[in-house]
Amino acid sequence: AETALDAGEMTKFEEKIEVIEEKISFMKKEEMKVEYQKLLMKIMNELKSLEKQEKETGPFRERLDKVKERFLARELEECIELENELLKDIVRERMSSIITERMKKSRETLEEADGLNIDIDGARKKFEEAQKAMEVEDFEKALDLFTEAQVELEERMTTRTFSIVENEIRDLWKEGKEYSLDFGDIEKAIQEAYNMADDDK
Repeated sequence: AETALDAGEMTKFEEKIEVIEEKISFMKKEEMKVEYQKLLMKIMNELKSLEKQEKETGPFRERLDKVKERFLARELEECIELENELLKDIVRERMSSIITERMKKSRETLEEADGLNIDIDGARKKFEEAQKAMEVEDFEKALDLFTEAQVELEERMTTRTFSIVENEIRDLWKEGKEYSLDFGDIEKAIQEAYNMADDDK
C-alpha cells in the first residue's frame, strides 16, 4: 500500500511538472509573438524610409512575405531569426545609400576647396577614415566623419570666400577714394558683413 501511495504521489508530481512546463512554453510563445510584432513594425518603418529615398524594396518585401508565412505556420523562432536578418539588411541598404550620397558631396567639396588653394589635409584624412569605416560597415562612424569633413571644408571655404570679397571691397573703396567718393566706414561695413554671416550659421 505504501509503494502504491508513493507511486500515486509521484504521478501527481509529474502531472504538476507537466502543467508548469506547458505554462512556460505558452508564455515563451506569447513573448515571441510580441517580439515578432515589434520587429515587424521596425521593418515596415525602415521600408518606408527606403521608399522615401526612392530605393527598390521589392526583394525585401518578398522576404517579408516569407517571414509572415513562417509566422502563420507557428515557426516562431525561425520567424524571428529571419526578421532580424531582414531588418539588418534593410538598415544596411538605407544607411549605405545615405552615406554614399554624403560621400559624393564631401568628395565634390574636397575638389572645390582644393581648387581654391584651401588646406584640405585634415578634411581629407577624415574622408579617408570614413571610407575605411564604410568598408567594415561601421555606418555611424562613417556618417559622422563625412559630416565632420563636410562642415570643416564649408567653414574654410566660407572664410576663404569672405577673404576674397573683403579684398575686393577694400580695392573698390581705395579706387572710390581716388575719385572723392565716400563709402562710409569700410571697417564697420566689413565687420557687419562677418557678423551677419555668423548669425546665419
